[in-house]
Amino acid sequence: MEERNFLLMRYFFSRKSYKKLLNFSNLSKNE
Repeated sequence: MEERNFLLMRYFFSRKSYKKLLNFSNLSKNE
């Protein structure tokens, strides 16, 4: 799971979508 999270983070940062990363974190917390 950590690997997957790392890849997701790299993907978001590579696309410079910090807002999406924050949104993803919020969704994870809600679940």
